[in-house]
Amino acid sequence: MKPEIRWFEKNPLKEMRVQRVDGQAPKITGYPIVFNSWSDDLGGFREMIMPEARVAVDRGGDFESYFNHDPNQPLGKMSAGNMTVVVDDMGIYLEVAPLDTSYGRDLMTNIDGGLVTGGSFQFWVNRDEWNGDYSERRIYDFALEELGPVTRPAYPATTAQVRSLAQAGIDYRRLSDALEGKDVEAIRALIEALESQLPERQVPDGAQTERQGSLEILRKRLDLLAL
Repeated sequence: MKPEIRWFEKNPLKEMRVQRVDGQAPKITGYPIVFNSWSDDLGGFREMIMPEARVAVDRGGDFESYFNHDPNQPLGKMSAGNMTVVVDDMGIYLEVAPLDTSYGRDLMTNIDGGLVTGGSFQFWVNRDEWNGDYSERRIYDFALEELGPVTRPAYPATTAQVRSLAQAGIDYRRLSDALEGKDVEAIRALIEALESQLPERQVPDGAQTERQGSLEILRKRLDLLAL
């Protein structure tokens, strides 16, 4: 499974800016993560990063920063000494001084011109909580991987899938471990949960649609895993 990616629109606190001080390399600064602020719709649900999630930074780590989450356009790394991540009452604040590269210079020009304003981050959830109808999610702890400026929102299809898994009673982090063969009991439990979400085997008039055929293939794969 891939880490989740978030970019919350319509929040001026999250805007990236270029900070220039005489005698110092220019820095890209901003709050990619703001606490107690609802996201936009993420595919049928919205979420909020809670202040308790500050532990993601308090634990430490060799965080990285890319432009548009592209590892081919690195901006900074904690161990390289050109990036700082600080947590305060508002959220998680980023300062990164890109090396003198062509894409780094172009990026800062585009930030100055207002063409790039967004901040985003990649993370793995450690502890979250859903409301009764799975329309709201609060995140209390996560493992931070990367954060930086982005051109526009990045909501992968997996965001909606996270809600579907939660509704099925499936712990998606344990699902990842199970699929890697680390937890046999988890595999059995997940198979039962997945099968409960599949519709009954119904083939109208002896015909089988493409969708029904796909479901049959999935059932057979689940049967093999259950052995």
